[in-house]
Amino acid sequence: MRFPHPEVLQVLDPRPLLDDAAAINARYNAGGLLISESLAAALLHRRELWFGTERNVGERLATTADALEITIHILG
Repeated sequence: MRFPHPEVLQVLDPRPLLDDAAAINARYNAGGLLISESLAAALLHRRELWFGTERNVGERLATTADALEITIHILG
C-alpha cells in the first residue's frame, strides 16, 4: 500500500512514544519496548490494537493491555 487512506491504515513513528513505552514497560513488565511501544500507541489512538491472528498476541501484551483498558481485536 503506497498511499493508504488514513482511515484504513496509519503508520506511527514510535520515537515520540519512547518515554511512555519505557514507563509502561517498567510499571507492567510488559516484555520489552516493541510491546510497550504498541501499547503506548494504542493509548493515543482509541485504546485499540488489531492483530491478524491470536498467536500474535503474547500473554504479557494481553495482560498489560487489559490493565490499561486497551481492546485487542483479532482479524483471523
